[in-house]
Amino acid sequence: MVLAILSWIWIGFTVITMFISIADGKKSAEELEEEKVRILETATPEVIEVFGEDYITNTLSILEISNEYFYTIQFLNLANIGIGFLAVFMMYKLRKKGFYLYILYSLLPIVITLIFFETGFLINFGIIFNAIFAILFCSLYGAQVKRMS
Repeated sequence: MVLAILSWIWIGFTVITMFISIADGKKSAEELEEEKVRILETATPEVIEVFGEDYITNTLSILEISNEYFYTIQFLNLANIGIGFLAVFMMYKLRKKGFYLYILYSLLPIVITLIFFETGFLINFGIIFNAIFAILFCSLYGAQVKRMS
């Protein structure tokens, strides 16, 4: 039950941030240029030394692709959140199919990221972060599968 509550809290926060993002909408050309300038202003030698020479290029690429495919990415993420909510609900009701659905929910963000974005420091970090939590929660839920029917 604790895992389900933690998962629902995470899903709730994700839904809130997604709706804020959707409400803000796709950036206009002017907003996109302003954001690019802000990113370029952060390109100090220290930042480049820590994150690598491709950091700024990758960050600008992420910004452009995120804006170009804004609604598609938001729709896919929202659909994934629905899958996650359903999966946790099914496991809460002790249905084993919910666990398999949860595995799909855990892997989809990684797949979506790999479909839209080129790998680089930030993307790789995000994938590793998602993978760690996916493995952790799938393992924790997996330990309870024997109780599910």
